[in-house]
Amino acid sequence: MNKNTETLSRRYEAYIGRKAVFLVLACLLLLTALFSGVCIGASGMNVSQVVFSLFHDTGREHDIVWMLRVPRVVMAALVGFGMGLSGTVFQAILRNPLASPFTLGIGSAAGFGAVCAIVIYDNGLQPQYVAAGAFVFALLSAAFIITIAKIKHASSETMILTGIAQMFMFSSLTSLFQYMGTMQQVYNIVFWFFGSLSKAGWPEIGLASAMILLPFPILFGNPGTSIFFQSGTNPPRPLVSMWKD
Repeated sequence: MNKNTETLSRRYEAYIGRKAVFLVLACLLLLTALFSGVCIGASGMNVSQVVFSLFHDTGREHDIVWMLRVPRVVMAALVGFGMGLSGTVFQAILRNPLASPFTLGIGSAAGFGAVCAIVIYDNGLQPQYVAAGAFVFALLSAAFIITIAKIKHASSETMILTGIAQMFMFSSLTSLFQYMGTMQQVYNIVFWFFGSLSKAGWPEIGLASAMILLPFPILFGNPGTSIFFQSGTNPPRPLVSMWKD
Protein backbone atom coordinates (compact mmCIF):
# COMPACT_ATOMS: atom_id res chain seq x y z
CA MET A 1 0.00 0.00 0.00
CA ASN A 2 2.81 2.37 0.86
CA LYS A 3 4.60 1.47 -2.34
CA ASN A 4 1.47 2.21 -4.34
CA THR A 5 1.09 5.53 -2.55
CA GLU A 6 4.70 6.46 -3.23
CA THR A 7 4.35 5.48 -6.88
CA LEU A 8 1.23 7.57 -7.28
CA SER A 9 2.92 10.47 -5.50
CA ARG A 10 5.92 10.32 -7.83
CA ARG A 11 3.67 10.14 -10.89
CA TYR A 12 1.67 13.10 -9.67
CA GLU A 13 4.81 15.14 -9.02
CA ALA A 14 6.09 14.27 -12.50
CA TYR A 15 2.74 15.30 -13.96
CA ILE A 16 2.82 18.63 -12.12
CA GLY A 17 6.40 19.14 -13.27
CA ARG A 18 5.43 18.59 -16.91
CA LYS A 19 2.56 21.04 -16.54
CA ALA A 20 4.88 23.64 -15.01
CA VAL A 21 7.36 23.25 -17.87
CA PHE A 22 4.53 23.57 -20.38
CA LEU A 23 3.22 26.73 -18.72
CA VAL A 24 6.69 28.30 -18.67
CA LEU A 25 7.19 27.50 -22.35
CA ALA A 26 3.73 28.84 -23.18
CA CYS A 27 4.48 32.10 -21.34
CA LEU A 28 7.79 32.45 -23.17
CA LEU A 29 6.03 31.83 -26.48
CA LEU A 30 3.40 34.45 -25.58
CA LEU A 31 6.04 37.04 -24.70
CA THR A 32 7.88 36.30 -27.94
CA ALA A 33 4.67 36.73 -29.94
CA LEU A 34 3.85 40.00 -28.18
CA PHE A 35 7.34 41.39 -28.73
CA SER A 36 7.24 40.33 -32.38
CA GLY A 37 3.89 42.06 -32.79
CA VAL A 38 5.35 45.29 -31.44
CA CYS A 39 8.47 45.07 -33.62
CA ILE A 40 6.87 44.10 -36.95
CA GLY A 41 5.10 46.77 -38.97
CA ALA A 42 5.01 48.82 -42.14
CA SER A 43 6.99 51.79 -40.79
CA GLY A 44 10.38 50.16 -41.41
CA MET A 45 11.67 50.49 -37.84
CA ASN A 46 14.19 47.91 -36.73
CA VAL A 47 14.18 46.16 -33.36
CA SER A 48 16.61 48.59 -31.70
CA GLN A 49 14.51 51.57 -32.77
CA VAL A 50 11.36 49.95 -31.43
CA VAL A 51 12.98 49.14 -28.07
CA PHE A 52 14.39 52.67 -27.79
CA SER A 53 10.99 54.19 -28.66
CA LEU A 54 9.34 52.15 -25.92
CA PHE A 55 11.22 54.10 -23.23
CA HIS A 56 12.01 57.41 -24.94
CA ASP A 57 9.91 60.03 -26.71
CA THR A 58 11.29 59.84 -30.23
CA GLY A 59 8.40 61.60 -31.89
CA ARG A 60 6.82 59.68 -34.76
CA GLU A 61 8.34 56.33 -33.79
CA HIS A 62 7.16 56.71 -30.20
CA ASP A 63 3.60 57.43 -31.36
CA ILE A 64 3.61 54.45 -33.73
CA VAL A 65 4.73 52.11 -30.98
CA TRP A 66 2.51 53.36 -28.14
CA MET A 67 -0.57 54.45 -30.07
CA LEU A 68 -0.76 51.69 -32.69
CA ARG A 69 1.35 48.61 -32.05
CA VAL A 70 1.26 48.18 -28.27
CA PRO A 71 -2.54 48.60 -27.99
CA ARG A 72 -3.06 46.01 -30.69
CA VAL A 73 -0.89 43.33 -29.10
CA VAL A 74 -2.34 44.06 -25.64
CA MET A 75 -5.88 43.76 -26.98
CA ALA A 76 -4.98 40.52 -28.77
CA ALA A 77 -3.63 39.07 -25.52
CA LEU A 78 -6.72 40.16 -23.59
CA VAL A 79 -9.10 38.67 -26.13
CA GLY A 80 -7.16 35.41 -26.21
CA PHE A 81 -7.18 35.24 -22.42
CA GLY A 82 -10.91 35.91 -22.31
CA MET A 83 -11.70 33.23 -24.90
CA GLY A 84 -9.53 30.68 -23.11
CA LEU A 85 -11.05 31.51 -19.73
CA SER A 86 -14.64 31.33 -20.95
CA GLY A 87 -14.05 28.01 -22.69
CA THR A 88 -12.36 26.54 -19.63
CA VAL A 89 -15.17 27.67 -17.34
CA PHE A 90 -17.84 26.12 -19.56
CA GLN A 91 -15.93 22.85 -19.81
CA ALA A 92 -15.40 22.72 -16.04
CA ILE A 93 -19.02 23.46 -15.20
CA LEU A 94 -20.57 21.11 -17.73
CA ARG A 95 -17.83 18.47 -17.41
CA ASN A 96 -17.59 18.15 -21.17
CA PRO A 97 -14.59 19.02 -23.36
CA LEU A 98 -16.97 20.00 -26.18
CA ALA A 99 -18.55 22.79 -24.15
CA SER A 100 -17.66 26.32 -25.22
CA PRO A 101 -19.44 29.64 -25.82
CA PHE A 102 -19.82 28.56 -29.44
CA THR A 103 -21.22 25.07 -28.95
CA LEU A 104 -23.63 26.46 -26.34
CA GLY A 105 -24.92 29.06 -28.79
CA ILE A 106 -23.70 32.04 -26.77
CA GLY A 107 -21.20 33.01 -29.45
CA SER A 108 -23.86 32.85 -32.17
CA ALA A 109 -26.25 34.87 -30.00
CA ALA A 110 -23.60 37.54 -29.50
CA GLY A 111 -23.03 37.64 -33.26
CA PHE A 112 -26.74 38.06 -33.88
CA GLY A 113 -26.89 40.89 -31.35
CA ALA A 114 -24.08 42.67 -33.18
CA VAL A 115 -25.89 42.14 -36.50
CA CYS A 116 -29.06 43.68 -35.05
CA ALA A 117 -27.11 46.75 -33.94
CA ILE A 118 -25.46 47.07 -37.35
CA VAL A 119 -28.80 46.89 -39.15
CA ILE A 120 -30.70 49.20 -36.78
CA TYR A 121 -28.00 51.88 -36.51
CA ASP A 122 -27.06 51.72 -40.17
CA ASN A 123 -26.73 55.48 -40.67
CA GLY A 124 -24.99 56.24 -37.39
CA LEU A 125 -23.09 53.09 -36.56
CA GLN A 126 -21.17 53.33 -33.30
CA PRO A 127 -18.85 50.60 -32.01
CA GLN A 128 -20.36 50.79 -28.52
CA TYR A 129 -23.81 49.93 -29.91
CA VAL A 130 -22.45 46.85 -31.64
CA ALA A 131 -20.59 45.73 -28.51
CA ALA A 132 -23.66 46.36 -26.34
CA GLY A 133 -25.88 44.37 -28.70
CA ALA A 134 -23.50 41.44 -28.70
CA PHE A 135 -23.16 41.52 -24.91
CA VAL A 136 -26.92 41.72 -24.27
CA PHE A 137 -27.76 38.82 -26.57
CA ALA A 138 -24.95 36.74 -25.06
CA LEU A 139 -26.45 37.34 -21.61
CA LEU A 140 -29.92 36.42 -22.87
CA SER A 141 -28.60 33.20 -24.36
CA ALA A 142 -26.79 32.27 -21.15
CA ALA A 143 -29.89 33.14 -19.08
CA PHE A 144 -31.98 30.87 -21.30
CA ILE A 145 -29.63 27.94 -20.70
CA ILE A 146 -29.61 28.57 -16.94
CA THR A 147 -33.42 28.79 -16.91
CA ILE A 148 -33.72 25.46 -18.70
CA ALA A 149 -31.33 23.94 -16.18
CA LYS A 150 -33.36 25.24 -13.22
CA ILE A 151 -36.77 24.29 -14.57
CA LYS A 152 -35.97 20.90 -16.11
CA HIS A 153 -32.99 19.94 -13.91
CA ALA A 154 -31.27 19.10 -17.16
CA SER A 155 -27.98 17.26 -17.45
CA SER A 156 -24.88 18.70 -19.03
CA GLU A 157 -25.56 16.75 -22.24
CA THR A 158 -29.02 18.31 -22.48
CA MET A 159 -27.52 21.76 -21.96
CA ILE A 160 -25.05 21.23 -24.76
CA LEU A 161 -27.79 20.02 -27.10
CA THR A 162 -29.87 23.08 -26.16
CA GLY A 163 -26.90 25.29 -26.89
CA ILE A 164 -26.35 23.65 -30.28
CA ALA A 165 -30.01 24.31 -31.12
CA GLN A 166 -29.50 27.95 -30.11
CA MET A 167 -26.37 28.14 -32.26
CA PHE A 168 -28.21 27.00 -35.39
CA MET A 169 -31.17 29.30 -34.67
CA PHE A 170 -29.06 32.45 -34.23
CA SER A 171 -26.83 31.52 -37.16
CA SER A 172 -29.94 31.21 -39.34
CA LEU A 173 -31.25 34.57 -38.18
CA THR A 174 -27.86 36.14 -38.88
CA SER A 175 -27.91 34.72 -42.41
CA LEU A 176 -31.45 36.06 -42.87
CA PHE A 177 -30.40 39.57 -41.83
CA GLN A 178 -27.43 39.39 -44.17
CA TYR A 179 -29.73 38.38 -47.02
CA MET A 180 -32.11 41.27 -46.28
CA GLY A 181 -29.43 43.88 -45.58
CA THR A 182 -27.90 46.44 -47.88
CA MET A 183 -24.44 46.04 -49.37
CA GLN A 184 -22.91 48.33 -46.75
CA GLN A 185 -24.64 46.47 -43.93
CA VAL A 186 -23.42 43.12 -45.23
CA TYR A 187 -19.91 44.57 -45.50
CA ASN A 188 -20.03 45.77 -41.87
CA ILE A 189 -21.40 42.42 -40.70
CA VAL A 190 -18.73 40.39 -42.47
CA PHE A 191 -16.00 42.77 -41.26
CA TRP A 192 -17.23 42.48 -37.67
CA PHE A 193 -17.35 38.68 -37.80
CA PHE A 194 -13.84 38.47 -39.20
CA GLY A 195 -12.61 40.82 -36.48
CA SER A 196 -9.86 43.39 -36.53
CA LEU A 197 -7.41 45.00 -34.13
CA SER A 198 -6.91 48.06 -36.32
CA LYS A 199 -9.15 50.24 -34.13
CA ALA A 200 -7.86 49.01 -30.79
CA GLY A 201 -6.85 51.85 -28.47
CA TRP A 202 -6.29 52.42 -24.78
CA PRO A 203 -9.98 53.27 -24.05
CA GLU A 204 -11.05 50.02 -25.73
CA ILE A 205 -8.40 48.14 -23.75
CA GLY A 206 -9.75 49.60 -20.52
CA LEU A 207 -13.28 48.46 -21.37
CA ALA A 208 -12.10 45.00 -22.42
CA SER A 209 -10.00 44.67 -19.27
CA ALA A 210 -13.01 45.47 -17.09
CA MET A 211 -15.21 42.92 -18.87
CA ILE A 212 -12.58 40.15 -18.98
CA LEU A 213 -10.44 40.58 -15.87
CA LEU A 214 -13.01 41.65 -13.27
CA PRO A 215 -14.93 38.32 -13.33
CA PHE A 216 -11.67 36.40 -12.91
CA PRO A 217 -11.42 36.80 -9.07
CA ILE A 218 -15.08 35.78 -8.78
CA LEU A 219 -14.44 32.57 -10.71
CA PHE A 220 -11.32 31.95 -8.64
CA GLY A 221 -12.98 32.52 -5.28
CA ASN A 222 -16.29 30.70 -5.75
CA PRO A 223 -15.87 26.90 -5.36
CA GLY A 224 -19.23 26.38 -7.07
CA THR A 225 -18.04 27.72 -10.40
CA SER A 226 -14.29 27.92 -10.01
CA ILE A 227 -12.22 26.10 -12.59
CA PHE A 228 -9.57 25.65 -9.92
CA PHE A 229 -11.85 23.57 -7.70
CA GLN A 230 -13.11 21.29 -10.46
CA SER A 231 -11.44 17.90 -10.71
CA GLY A 232 -11.95 15.67 -13.68
CA THR A 233 -12.13 12.61 -11.39
CA ASN A 234 -15.00 13.92 -9.26
CA PRO A 235 -18.59 13.05 -10.17
CA PRO A 236 -20.28 15.88 -12.08
CA ARG A 237 -22.43 18.24 -10.07
CA PRO A 238 -25.83 19.32 -11.36
CA LEU A 239 -25.70 22.60 -13.23
CA VAL A 240 -28.47 24.12 -11.13
CA SER A 241 -26.69 23.53 -7.81
CA MET A 242 -23.57 25.23 -9.08
CA TRP A 243 -25.46 28.49 -9.58
CA LYS A 244 -27.12 28.15 -6.17
CA ASP A 245 -23.82 27.89 -4.29
